[in-house]
Amino acid sequence: MCAPLAAILILASAACALGQTICVDPGHPSENGVGTKGKHVSELHAAWEVGLKLRAILIRDGYKVVMTKTSENERVSNKRRAEIANKARALLMIRLHCDAGTEPGFASYYPAKVGKVGKVTGPGKEVLLLSRRAAETFHPAVIAALHGRLADRGLHTDSGTMIGARQGGALTGSIYSTVPVILVEMAVLQNEHDDLYISTAAGQQAVAEAIAKGVRAAVPRR
Repeated sequence: MCAPLAAILILASAACALGQTICVDPGHPSENGVGTKGKHVSELHAAWEVGLKLRAILIRDGYKVVMTKTSENERVSNKRRAEIANKARALLMIRLHCDAGTEPGFASYYPAKVGKVGKVTGPGKEVLLLSRRAAETFHPAVIAALHGRLADRGLHTDSGTMIGARQGGALTGSIYSTVPVILVEMAVLQNEHDDLYISTAAGQQAVAEAIAKGVRAAVPRR
């Protein structure tokens, strides 16, 4: 179970002065809907629960954490999510999602190309470089920390997603981002093992701990 909100806020206040901010972005609802569902859990709920647990762990470890949502069902556009991370000058934005399909496992995505939404193009060259560097450190650390509890579906670029490919190679949250960004597909909810695993508090905690280790690898504490 997550630490009580009051305790988290107290720790957050103490961490503010340290200046290393991580943006935690539990996926959905957004302009892309409420996400996928398994038999045991929805993407919306799993992302929110892991997000809360991840926030508590990162604050415990001395990071300042900014969340893109204040409640599970709050609708926030992907542009707005990026703007929140940008305003906080986050050293890394972690976007939490679950995938649809049957091949099991944990996958990470980062922007490697400039994409376009309407008349807006992005991200910039520095974000592309820093996102790649962060992802190449982050993903192996997460997989090692999972100890085989979820399969490794690999490290990919935004072009490997349906929306990213449609937008020229970058997801909307990446296009609007001015900070390094990684999107994770924590589990595949049409796979029985993954669905059941991330539906439990213990599974959610283990995934949050693994993601936190990835964050610490990509953004070491000063």
